[in-house]
Amino acid sequence: MENILITGVAGFIGFHLWQKLNNENSVVGIDNLAKFSNYNIKLRRLEQLNFDTTKFSMPSNYTAKNFNFWYADLNNTSLIKKILKDNKIDLVVHLAAATGVRQSITHPEIYTEANILGFNNLIEAMHQTGVNNLIYASSSSVYGNDTSIPFKENAPCNNPLSYYAVTKKKQRTYCTKLRFKLRYEYNRIAFFYSVWSLGQTRYGKLQVYRCYNEKRTF
Repeated sequence: MENILITGVAGFIGFHLWQKLNNENSVVGIDNLAKFSNYNIKLRRLEQLNFDTTKFSMPSNYTAKNFNFWYADLNNTSLIKKILKDNKIDLVVHLAAATGVRQSITHPEIYTEANILGFNNLIEAMHQTGVNNLIYASSSSVYGNDTSIPFKENAPCNNPLSYYAVTKKKQRTYCTKLRFKLRYEYNRIAFFYSVWSLGQTRYGKLQVYRCYNEKRTF
């Protein structure tokens, strides 16, 4: 059994990973429930686990069933260090992020705060509390207009086409440099396709690539 911190647990991937890992590990979930992105959907996910979201205030810690949730922001460095230390965290799975390409053009400050400052604060808190294992989510957006098939995670990412991609590339560079400086281990997961499942944010009917005549309606 490991002590795991998952960031962005109210997001689609984070929420399902939280439930899966919580069965056999001691898992702490954290999310700032940013209203910028799918706020009501995030609340409904937490309510599925019997959290009373009407009483939420930040920063605060809540428990429901056997789920341990922190309503907090990663830019609260002192609190993040406390969470890591008090729960004797062995591994951080970092999924929290401001996502989406188009919004990063109109609201770049949100992406700077979440994807650069929040990420750096998390890494610094890990360093100061001796947590050396990190898995974090990257994005296919870092590869810009690369059209090579099949896609490869080690393809060059020198020409990001959006500010969102820029912020995700900065995370990648930061981790690569710190790996040699601080000697901690990290794994990067690049999502090339949207996860196709119930509970995902609804954008209307979308044709599903190479799935015959199926359409995604959720």
